[in-house]
Amino acid sequence: MRWGFGGAIVSVAACAALLGAVPAGAVGAASSIPASARATTAFVCGRGLDNPPCEQQPNDLAFSDNNDLVASGLAWTSWGKPVATGRGVLTVNWTGTPSRHRGTVRLSDLRTCHGQPVYRKGRVSWPGQSVVVTFDCRALPGQPRYFQFHSSDRSLGCGMSWDPKDGSWVRCDVSGAAYTTPRDATCTALDQGDSLMLGTEVASTCHGDTVLRAGRVLAAGHGHQVGDIRCSMAATGVTCRNAVSGHGFRMSRDSYEIW
Repeated sequence: MRWGFGGAIVSVAACAALLGAVPAGAVGAASSIPASARATTAFVCGRGLDNPPCEQQPNDLAFSDNNDLVASGLAWTSWGKPVATGRGVLTVNWTGTPSRHRGTVRLSDLRTCHGQPVYRKGRVSWPGQSVVVTFDCRALPGQPRYFQFHSSDRSLGCGMSWDPKDGSWVRCDVSGAAYTTPRDATCTALDQGDSLMLGTEVASTCHGDTVLRAGRVLAAGHGHQVGDIRCSMAATGVTCRNAVSGHGFRMSRDSYEIW
């Protein structure tokens, strides 16, 4: 696989629901918590065609990229707790003919993302149906979507990023290594063998640039997270891991490891 200074990660969306049919004319009747009364902890990063921002206690929440499963008029309870419950109206459009149902959205799997708690899983249920999906972990309001760092001896450099199209990724370059990283036979005009890329999985890079000595020094014992990926620096090198896929790598001048 050929990679430039960019990568891709795919996450899917999720939530939970207990729904009942909504009489004609009653759609949207469910009330939602006033903005002034909303909690200030925990976010959820919904899906949708308009790439909605991560929000706290959203009134509307999409569970798919093409908006064929959407909850609206949500009224939340237990927000910020391990399980949050929102009651509202679910619109399902899997066949081209939308149907609407009352229901309950239950969010769970509260994890830290960019230093803030974010719901990552849930279940959407309505009469005769139940769907389990997962939310991604992307940049929160006011959080940077790009971060560059290097080791104190400048032998390692990494660039991390998240964007709506490609998701979370990181690329790390090494200088003066005693090895070469996996090579791509189709990469003949650019550089390779000194770099690794992580999105959902690890791949080598075919590049004409470098991320060595870019950004700030990340001292041993410190780390940084962008989206689903966290990188940690140690005296033995840098380790980057995707919290969703579980894949990652460790890299130093002496050796590297991929999983």
